[in-house]
Amino acid sequence: MTARPAVLALHGGVIAEDDGERLALPDLSLEAGGWLVLSPPPGVAHAAWPVVIGRTIVGVEAAVGGRVELLGGDPRALPYPALMRLRRQIGYVWSSGGLLSNRSVRDNLALPLSVHGGLSFADEQARVDAVLAEFGLDELAALRPHQLAGARRFACGAARAVILDPAIAIFEGHGAFDGDPIGRQVWDALAARRADLGMAIVVCLGGQRPAYLAWAVARGALALSYRPADAAR
Repeated sequence: MTARPAVLALHGGVIAEDDGERLALPDLSLEAGGWLVLSPPPGVAHAAWPVVIGRTIVGVEAAVGGRVELLGGDPRALPYPALMRLRRQIGYVWSSGGLLSNRSVRDNLALPLSVHGGLSFADEQARVDAVLAEFGLDELAALRPHQLAGARRFACGAARAVILDPAIAIFEGHGAFDGDPIGRQVWDALAARRADLGMAIVVCLGGQRPAYLAWAVARGALALSYRPADAAR
């Protein structure tokens, strides 16, 4: 029986770069259903680093050194049709929210299904209804992103990211967590997807979040550090 490839693997000292800054990422292998938290070492923080790391992992930005394998291949080496198929397997939650301000919560969730889902209108609406309920957003479906508090915007971004049942969900930052009811429902839903669907999770932090790290590790997350590349030698 052939072993399944890791969902995400970083080999050979991956260096991520953005606007002249370089970050050294640890070599790692993340299996289906795994949960990885990447954070800088104590005393080091930069708000833009989760963006740099997340976009290097998915191939939007090129790694300066080393090799990124996502779902068994290098996303930057794929022809466009294969890249589109790969992107359907990736859920991405932007630190800025990445939600369309002129669309309701329901419409934001429906957008990936309209582009990639290939469902009938009735099936699409049923899927949206199910995910709204799963993430505690059903009563907020008609609101627009600017009308949502921070934890609910995070919930909306997470719900949209996983509505296609991706193999991996990547978070630029961690958003809300167990400290409030909305965060608890979001992470309970993500935990169920890890267990039931084998979805892997990668959370990229820009600074130390001790309470979140302790909470995540207690629930099975692997916590690893990255660092500025000039400090990694």
